[in-house]
Amino acid sequence: WESIRQLAIHGFTASDRDSAFEAANAGVDMEMASTTYADHLVSLVQEGRVAPDRLDAMVANAGIVRDRTFLKMSEEDVRSVFDVHFFGTFFCLQQAALAMRERLHAGRDHPELAIVLNNVGNARLALGDARAAIGFLERALGMRERAHPGRDHGDIATTLDDLGRAYLADGRRADARRTQERAVAMLERVGGDRPSVEHARVLDGLAATLEADGDTVRAVALRARAGGIRARQVAQ
Repeated sequence: WESIRQLAIHGFTASDRDSAFEAANAGVDMEMASTTYADHLVSLVQEGRVAPDRLDAMVANAGIVRDRTFLKMSEEDVRSVFDVHFFGTFFCLQQAALAMRERLHAGRDHPELAIVLNNVGNARLALGDARAAIGFLERALGMRERAHPGRDHGDIATTLDDLGRAYLADGRRADARRTQERAVAMLERVGGDRPSVEHARVLDGLAATLEADGDTVRAVALRARAGGIRARQVAQ
């Protein structure tokens, strides 16, 4: 119980950060009650004090041992183990890919980095982490707006819609509505009288936000427009 943090409390290390360093390199894979790993492990890896392959081993090992025997594990227990292994590896690889992209472009805006940020944000949203998704999507939006200053662009509209969906999942309906209204208006200016399938997707996103706000009349109208766009695309 808080065994890693207790290292500093009992004088074996100088701080929680040093405790996280010693524990990680000693082979402690999980921290259950305290947050020294959550607070310090990322920077320790970035500084080279904890090797990336050590982090790989920690992620791979976490979740194997449960507080009951194999024969007593329920289906929910097994799924939780799979979640730790699969999503733990997924998040580590995803963060590594993002870090490599950022180093490649040395802090500069770049379309490839904006795409990665947008994709990571959508992945986090799909996994239920709306708060993290918002952070990635807001970075992607800023990068795309700087690439097209003062101009309408389909990439900006796409990220606006994705960000609106994340705001909605986080309970920020006013922000979601404002952002998605902007996305719809932008695509209508860009597409003119030839709306795309992406336009239909953005209309559906705004409709979902309006439904959450209780504005069902307008939501139904937007979904009908989206359906019409898709039907015309199929007919072509």
